[in-house]
Amino acid sequence: MAPDRAIGTPQSSAYERDSPSHEPRSVESLIRATEDGSAKSVQSHLDLLQTGPDVKDLQGVRLLLKAAHRGYLDVVELLHKLGADLHIRDRRGNSALHAAAQEVDHQFYKNRFHKPSYTASSGQDDVARFLIAKGLDVDTRNAKQETPLMCAADVDFVPLVSVLLDAGANINATDMYGNIALSRASENGCTATVIELVRRGADGNTALIQAARTGHVATLKLLLETGADLRTSFRGWCALAYASFHGHKDVARTLLDYGICANGCGLQKPLILAAERGEDEIVQLLVERGAKLEARDEGGATALLWATVNKYVKTREILIAAGAPREPWMNLWQRKRFKAPLASPPVFGGE
Repeated sequence: MAPDRAIGTPQSSAYERDSPSHEPRSVESLIRATEDGSAKSVQSHLDLLQTGPDVKDLQGVRLLLKAAHRGYLDVVELLHKLGADLHIRDRRGNSALHAAAQEVDHQFYKNRFHKPSYTASSGQDDVARFLIAKGLDVDTRNAKQETPLMCAADVDFVPLVSVLLDAGANINATDMYGNIALSRASENGCTATVIELVRRGADGNTALIQAARTGHVATLKLLLETGADLRTSFRGWCALAYASFHGHKDVARTLLDYGICANGCGLQKPLILAAERGEDEIVQLLVERGAKLEARDEGGATALLWATVNKYVKTREILIAAGAPREPWMNLWQRKRFKAPLASPPVFGGE
């Protein structure tokens, strides 16, 4: 006898694909009916199985969460009418509101720089309205301390973001890493959500650093135009320092055009960070914008010294041509000391 089909195949979403499982044929059909959004078929299968609405597959995902995840309001209403517990959670602590806010097709994570925005209703916003009306906490948290608003912001789900904010969601709530929804949207380049959150009054300063770190120029410009502070820093790293370290030349140019000092606004010096990693174009840009060639990091090294130690010939030539002060070649002890970079970006948002 052929084995039953596994629930959570590669075509299913990451939300449902926690582990392989095999369902009895009748339960499998019920789950299929739920995933297809057929309330009539779900009712028929429940009657056939003579079971309650809180059926779950072997992954622990109940019918209500599946229906909410896919935006099937008719199925959600049916399950509620039959007595389903609206407060159930999956093993990661996600509620039905979290499920509605999580993207069905997780191609997002494979191509995070080029993805469509949820600018029109997809059904999940209607599900969210229903669940909130029935008493679900709009700021409920999962195991990672994420609220539904954060999950919606991650995938640029603007209609749902608006629904949650209209229902009183805390726009400045933080996850376990200290990130607010705007920071997460900025990190993922979700410009439409950034616009909505900024319009609703979210603090854009931390989000500015996230946009610079991940290289999202459009989001960065939007935050700057809405008043984000160029001088914002995180543990001594300003937005220009992150852009220089990660090689985001367009971000660095944008920040400089908006008036940030070429020497940065924190402990870490953008020129030294760029020279340390051989980012020639950024080094050239910073030199042209007046970065101090004689600046030293906390270990006493200059940009020229780092370029020399790491054998970035072109970077070294740019610095020497600009008049960087030369230093005596290092002795053996100094060479060992400078084998590894002294500076690396602080952990930000759980990266």
